[in-house]
This record gives sequence, structure tokens and C-alpha cells, in this order.
Amino acid sequence: NEAERWDCIQGFYELVNQETDGPQVAIRLLAHKIQSPQEKEALQAITVLEACMNNCGKRFQCEAAKFRFLNELIKVDRLWFLLIIQTKPTKQFKNPEY
Repeated sequence: NEAERWDCIQGFYELVNQETDGPQVAIRLLAHKIQSPQEKEALQAITVLEACMNNCGKRFQCEAAKFRFLNELIKVDRLWFLLIIQTKPTKQFKNPEY
């Protein structure tokens, strides 16, 4: 069992913060990886999603709160979906201030 590569995760969310379209691209990538049939890949994507929710700020959080992303997550097993929703309270995403 390999430990989480926190240096890689940190590099990912730092890149998300640097790029203008970082949150949009990251959300599409993470939605795809979370739906992976490979459990390890899906779990790693959830870990990266949580790190991004905690470290990328409102631009990422607002992108994650959009219906399109949430609709993609509904395709995932109910347990995965509940884990993701619990990473941040949704009321924080209303009326974002950039």
C-alpha cells in the first residue's frame, strides 16, 4: 500500500490556483477519475478533490458546487457521493465573492 503522495497533491492544487482555467480543468479531470472503475484511482481522486476544496479557494469551490459537476458525481456509487459532499458545507458556496 503506497502512502499518499502529498507533494504531488500539493503541486496539483498549486497549479490549479495558478492557471486561469485551473478550476474548470481540474473539476473535469477529477470527475472523470472519481468515476474510475479502479477503486484506488477513484479514492486518490477523492483525496485530491478534498485537498483542492481546502486549498484552492472560492474559484475552485464554486466550480465544484456547480450542477454540472454534482450531476457527474451522482453517477458514482452513493457512498462515494456522500464522502465528497461531506468535505465542505454547501452553504459556503452561495453568493461567491471573487
